[in-house]
Amino acid sequence: MGVNRRESSEGTQSSNIRGEWLYYRSLSESDHHKMYKIRLDGTQRTKVLDEQVSEIYAVNDWIYYSSAETCELYMKPDGSSRELVQ
Repeated sequence: MGVNRRESSEGTQSSNIRGEWLYYRSLSESDHHKMYKIRLDGTQRTKVLDEQVSEIYAVNDWIYYSSAETCELYMKPDGSSRELVQ
């Protein structure tokens, strides 16, 4: 599977699958735990958030995550419509 080979070279943590996408937190020192998504076939790697995240959960049509700067939030899978969890 493409994702396992590709992601293992970078290092990942706190990953979650939603549909055809794997959402994950990078462990790269140069990236400081930013959130990315990548297709399950290993293509189309995209940075979703340019802030540090710790936990990522995909629930229905939303991605929930914890951030050092802003506590717990949720957003659409493309990174838009970010809201604080109340």
